[in-house]
Amino acid sequence: NMKSKKIIEMRKEKKFDRLSLVVGFFYFLFGVHKPWILLPFNAFLHAFSGVLLIIILQKFGFSKKVSFLSSLFFVFFPSSFYWTSQIHNEGIYIFGFYLFFLGVFFLFQKKFKKIFFSFFLLVSGAFLVWTMRPHFILPIKCILFFLTFCFFCRFLINAIKKEKKELKIYFLKILVLILSILILPSFSLPTFPEKPKITSKKIGVERIKLKKDFSKRKKSSFEERFFWKKEKIIPQFLDEKLKIIAKYRFNFLYKWHKDANGNIDKNVIFRSGFDFLKYLPRGLIVGYFSPFPRDWFKKGDDLLSTFQRMVVPFEMIIVWFGLVFFIFSIPKYFKNNYFWFILLSSSILIYLHLIIEPNLGPLYRKRYGFLMLIVALGYANFFSFLKRKIKNLNVKKIKN
Repeated sequence: NMKSKKIIEMRKEKKFDRLSLVVGFFYFLFGVHKPWILLPFNAFLHAFSGVLLIIILQKFGFSKKVSFLSSLFFVFFPSSFYWTSQIHNEGIYIFGFYLFFLGVFFLFQKKFKKIFFSFFLLVSGAFLVWTMRPHFILPIKCILFFLTFCFFCRFLINAIKKEKKELKIYFLKILVLILSILILPSFSLPTFPEKPKITSKKIGVERIKLKKDFSKRKKSSFEERFFWKKEKIIPQFLDEKLKIIAKYRFNFLYKWHKDANGNIDKNVIFRSGFDFLKYLPRGLIVGYFSPFPRDWFKKGDDLLSTFQRMVVPFEMIIVWFGLVFFIFSIPKYFKNNYFWFILLSSSILIYLHLIIEPNLGPLYRKRYGFLMLIVALGYANFFSFLKRKIKNLNVKKIKN
């Protein structure tokens, strides 16, 4: 018998699955080992995130009714049931970021109690994000570092002007931010599965096959080979992180999900840190406005994803109108620091999700909290505008 024995040893990195811990807790608590036991928990998280969205909208000066109406899209979009009815981490992830955003609002205030309260919201929100997606603690820490720098600049300006009260307020804000950064866990970017170690007891035929496979690899196209160009202007630390993200994107498109439906911009491969900036305009358009009409009626990989694509046209029309209303509201909040914080943070996070997992399915789920926050702001301005117009018409009718 010319039989060869081939042993393939896969080295799997042992990871602590945080979502399974949540699932296990509910299984233990209720004694029912079925996924449906999580439905009440997922529904509660989704509804509570809707409440936080209402609170955030009220911080912009909108009434309770307008804030409530504007948040209904977030709560009742059919696509949200895709993860609230399954074991997904979107509920905790969105809830954590909304807590974090609310914490930043209180940090912008000048009352000591609100600043202290912001510390609790910042840390608890960031911790919830870390439990579900550890690698997204990096952008959170970058946001906190940026806010620390801005508040430090204001602190220096107040020191020159000798405004003692303002100095105390900004010193407290800087202290809260530094403590938050120190308390938060260290960041970790996505890792790659190691290549299988192949050993064979049969030398002749097996080695020839391996050589043929290796020769095929060499003939692979330019796009399917990853390489990275170090830019001198970009700091070493940042360049290494960008390289890891670029390699993750490359593996996602050309190895792990090579033939997946809905892959976005497969021909775009990042070769240096500057490529991230070059792709930014295109990335923001895709991140906010996709899926486009050409992708609305394509079939998904399974029945559930096909159903999700069926509701996409209706949801995206609502989203596009909301984004248009948001654009028209920019002059109104041009001098509002919190408005710019929400816009820039949401845009960066949507862009990162697009880069890391360039596929319509993951993008649609993971951008949901950030996109719907922007959309809700747009509709809140539109509803307020309608409310004022109706009120003015009623006043004219009374006068006549």
